Amino acid sequence: MFFKRKKYERIIEEIEPERSFLIHTNETRFIIHYLDTKFYARKVLSKDSRFGLITSLNGKKKYKLSDLDLGAEIIFILPRLNKEVSGGRVKRIAVR
Repeated sequence: MFFKRKKYERIIEEIEPERSFLIHTNETRFIIHYLDTKFYARKVLSKDSRFGLITSLNGKKKYKLSDLDLGAEIIFILPRLNKEVSGGRVKRIAVR
């Protein structure tokens, strides 16, 4: 239990406000965190609080923070189904 709490605290400390985004796509809204060269996404209205890994951003498997732009297509792993799904194309981006 102690190990899990320490790990959770470390992850929370690593999440910087400049690296958290609210993304509106043509299908839904996401909260996205950028940690260690990977994006993690969670649907805003989802009952599931787990984050899924973004596997492809605008068709690229290896991406950078600068690749997150308007019109970029998001494909991520939905934790509930444990498979890749399309998140749609980015319409709006806001820094959290």
